[in-house]
Amino acid sequence: MRNETAGKEVEMSKTIKQGWLRIEREPLTDIVGGVWLVTLLLGLLHLPSVIA
Repeated sequence: MRNETAGKEVEMSKTIKQGWLRIEREPLTDIVGGVWLVTLLLGLLHLPSVIA
């Protein structure tokens, strides 16, 4: 009985760890997307001066 419980705990910790690694990658894409969006908006603000 004790070994079964220990095995389930190990599986659960592996699942949590894999989920955590997936969560850690998400903020990086958010940051890169945010930087790209800000760059695009600033570029659009300066577009009339480039055209004129």
